[in-house]
Amino acid sequence: MMGDGFEYSAMGYNANGIFWILLIILFIWLYSVLTAKTKTPEPGQKDYNNKLKNNVSSPVEILEKRLAEGKIDIKEFNRRLAHMKKDSSKEK
Repeated sequence: MMGDGFEYSAMGYNANGIFWILLIILFIWLYSVLTAKTKTPEPGQKDYNNKLKNNVSSPVEILEKRLAEGKIDIKEFNRRLAHMKKDSSKEK
């Protein structure tokens, strides 16, 4: 007896499954490409992005930040800055 047209061969099932898997992978890839942020920084933000990535500050920047936050006063700032300059002149 012949089938009523709803049977698939093993090849038909595999091809159909592979098609849907590839289609889902394509949609996921397309979504990730379209929603990804640009890798090139906007003009004027290159230095800011590099500081965020490196998370490294110079000693003078740290002192300036502490002064701005009110953790040290101007006398302490100048004292530490002079000390750093004195140490850097000894190294040369």
